[in-house]
Amino acid sequence: MRLDAALLEREYTSDIREARGWILSGKVRVNNQYITKAGFPVRGDEIIELKANRPYVSRGGEKLEPIIRQWEFPVAEKVFMDIGASTGGFTDVLLQRGAAHVYALDVAYGILDHKIRSHAGVTVIEKTHICDFSDADIIHRLDYLVCDASFISLRKILACLNKNIKSEKGILWEGIFLFKPQFEANAELLNKGILPEEYHTDILRDFEHFLTEEGMEKLALAPSPIPGRKGNREYFYHLRKIRVME
Repeated sequence: MRLDAALLEREYTSDIREARGWILSGKVRVNNQYITKAGFPVRGDEIIELKANRPYVSRGGEKLEPIIRQWEFPVAEKVFMDIGASTGGFTDVLLQRGAAHVYALDVAYGILDHKIRSHAGVTVIEKTHICDFSDADIIHRLDYLVCDASFISLRKILACLNKNIKSEKGILWEGIFLFKPQFEANAELLNKGILPEEYHTDILRDFEHFLTEEGMEKLALAPSPIPGRKGNREYFYHLRKIRVME
């Protein structure tokens, strides 16, 4: 993959021209070496660092931060798991807002930004699907979750959380989840990876029916302030699951 395309793939930006500008101006490093050729070939596991003047390591942070402010979501001194951490944009927001610790989980390997990977308040969990994770495997008690996952239905992620998290608290889990209609819809409805917004109402309604059936609570819903990489409208949900008393 070309370096400029890799910056888009890892959601440092959604604009190929911006990515190329950063590279040509010497703001991108690959494996600790500055690269100034947009077509430089990179593999999926190489460390890419961006030195552009942006508030977070990826645009994912720019999606999450306004939602945290809008909902006045508690972050300081809390322990989080970032599901689908990718480059680390969500984790960066949490750290900058005073989170005590973040578990950065992703099925991929090597794409977490070095700034986040080397932070003392981060535990990196790579090559791990959320369905293979158990909270018995970590030393902190999780307070909240955040999630930005691609190429998978959010329903599958939530089903795994319900099964694998064994909290003794009254609330089994709670967090902020980015809902991506393009990964919930039938493939034939997509046009080059983009789902027309005329389908969103039905998809959101079906998802919320699923939440009710599975005993999960919708506490808030808001559109993402920034669209997905291809221009898809996305939505943030504040959800929680109450532990069933036996």
